[in-house]
Amino acid sequence: MSREMVYLITNMNMKMLDAQLALQCAPVLMNYKISNLLIVEKEKISQVMQLFPKTELSCKLLMVSGEKAAFLIYREQELISYLERIEVREMMENFGYARYSLEEILKEFSARYTQYVEEDGEFPHEMGLLLGYPVEDVAGFIRNEGENFLYSGYWKVYTNLSEALKHFERYDQAKETAVRMVSEGKNIFHILNHEAFQDRQWKQVMI
Repeated sequence: MSREMVYLITNMNMKMLDAQLALQCAPVLMNYKISNLLIVEKEKISQVMQLFPKTELSCKLLMVSGEKAAFLIYREQELISYLERIEVREMMENFGYARYSLEEILKEFSARYTQYVEEDGEFPHEMGLLLGYPVEDVAGFIRNEGENFLYSGYWKVYTNLSEALKHFERYDQAKETAVRMVSEGKNIFHILNHEAFQDRQWKQVMI
């Protein structure tokens, strides 16, 4: 991270939703990724729920625990397409997802995630698939119990490191752009309509 980014982040009001979105969700805001997890203070739930219907993104409240709430911020059609890939669907079925509409998947995952957070139950590894991670890396994480990875970035990489690093670089660039825009007083709508991304057609690469 550059000195400029460190300075901007240090001086941002981290209680602002736009700042939290820039840091946690820049890749999906900038159309580099199908989804991101957003964790905010519980009192921001209504603010988040009111924000996203005005955008091209969707949000699902996954969990409320203590003072925190977790959302999945996602691009609906792209996430549906990813989950319909044969290898992804097979892994989701192995995780016990018999019903396969996105609504039903997110409802079930929300229950499992809440149970994990509140009762310290088994970690729901399907989270990696809902965040668009490569199936091979999700499988590698489970098989190696989180160890023996090639690289740890936005996720732990077990295969195709060069491709993963390209994605990580794009995500970093998206975060820097979003942070800079928020520091200039712009909001999520400016970020979503940023001219550098207006004409980009979505290309489902894998992530």
